[in-house]
Amino acid sequence: QNNVMLLAMNYLSDSFLQTFLGVQFDKDVLFQFFELAAAFITQEMLQLESFTTIKRLHVEEQYGDMRSVMAAELGAMWGNLGENKAVFVPALIGPLVKASMVKHVDVRQAILPIFAEMLELNYTTSSSFT
Repeated sequence: QNNVMLLAMNYLSDSFLQTFLGVQFDKDVLFQFFELAAAFITQEMLQLESFTTIKRLHVEEQYGDMRSVMAAELGAMWGNLGENKAVFVPALIGPLVKASMVKHVDVRQAILPIFAEMLELNYTTSSSFT
């Protein structure tokens, strides 16, 4: 099921880029994409660190670590927002904090730069960190 969800999110992200980032910019739809991606990354069934070694190796061999793929998709979508990024600050911070708490280096490497950019955006738009 998670594999199907990941595949669907990959297809949806391409459609979202074409449909909701242009003239028809839709903050709510894109925010739901980010929330869903964060929820996917943090779901208990994908926390491979909690599995036995044999089960973890089996899952990694068969599916890979789907959290890494979703985190990369999340990072790519953020990168494509361009000037629209500011509308997601601060609303997106909560879901991204949860996702960044996952004990996986690839996930953190994809999400932490987004936080840095959010801080910069917040500072440049308000001249403070409040």
